[in-house]
Amino acid sequence: MLVAAASVGITASYFSDTEKSVGNTLSVGTIDISINDQNPWSQQFALKDMKPGYTDYINFEVQNAGPSANPVDVYKRIIIDPLTAFSTGVQTEPECIEENGTWDNAAKTCSTPTAEDNQIDKAIKYDLIVHVFDATGTEVWWQTIYDDEVSIKDVYYNPDTSAYDHYVYLGLIPAGGKMKVEQSYKMAEETTNWAQGDIMTFDIEVKAEQVKGKVVLDNKIEKKDDAYYWKITQADDIQGILTFVPKNPTFDFDFEGYAPSASTSYTLVVGTDPWFSGKTIDTAVSGADGSITLNGDVELSTDLKDKKVWLVLTADWNEAGMTAWNPTQYLFETGLIWYDDTNL
Repeated sequence: MLVAAASVGITASYFSDTEKSVGNTLSVGTIDISINDQNPWSQQFALKDMKPGYTDYINFEVQNAGPSANPVDVYKRIIIDPLTAFSTGVQTEPECIEENGTWDNAAKTCSTPTAEDNQIDKAIKYDLIVHVFDATGTEVWWQTIYDDEVSIKDVYYNPDTSAYDHYVYLGLIPAGGKMKVEQSYKMAEETTNWAQGDIMTFDIEVKAEQVKGKVVLDNKIEKKDDAYYWKITQADDIQGILTFVPKNPTFDFDFEGYAPSASTSYTLVVGTDPWFSGKTIDTAVSGADGSITLNGDVELSTDLKDKKVWLVLTADWNEAGMTAWNPTQYLFETGLIWYDDTNL
């Protein structure tokens, strides 16, 4: 029996076919930016002779220069070392007197001030506006992030860590595109003599990261003085967070937040400019407190590259575009989104 079994094993044959895919690769992308055509960025800025009500500017351009043509999310922070960044600079009699010191007119020095304060970061109000351009140089998006209502310290200082380690999200730069960053630094009109002659040194850091599939939607202010403003509303909690898988066969997403109106049907839409046309992602009714949650796994059959995403009143929308315009009832993106549909 053993011999017979072995014989069967030797003489049996089977139909078969073998195919081989040769030379497959997995390549890793890169992230690389330059600023004002410098990489690394070595430019220095000096804001001189500031006085209450005076404004100066630091503007620069971020180029998405990476060879792999990847979109990037861009963040910015101002770094100030509280131990070394502030100095008295030129000392004057008015400053000395306000700080409860004794002024020596012959020596031009101030002795024993009991209220010395050189931390002028709290006296500098701040504007921050960004403009985004695609690889052809066409402006595709812009927004106002801050508008002279907060100080540098309010924006960048983190009280939880007692350090200047807070990054501000500026937005997404398309592959091969660029972002113009406009900043104004205004000394508050109410600043008094304590700040005379003081000096502050600081660093500016810009960070680019791969797109991770997360964007905040905010109830932006559309216009100011009849000009399109698109200002992020910093003073309330009416906003939502959209998270999604940026490279996937389907658009796998979650959205949670607070809509402008309670007990109202809202639709999450996406497009190059949803005013004209776009795609519906999902629809839900906000709760009695305005809370709203949407989630799903949608087959879009298209990429969403460098697109806008809005949460709009369902009654104001169809995929041919907006049928009405009530922007105070919507949430708008604070950065473009990028999704690669791998099922195409």
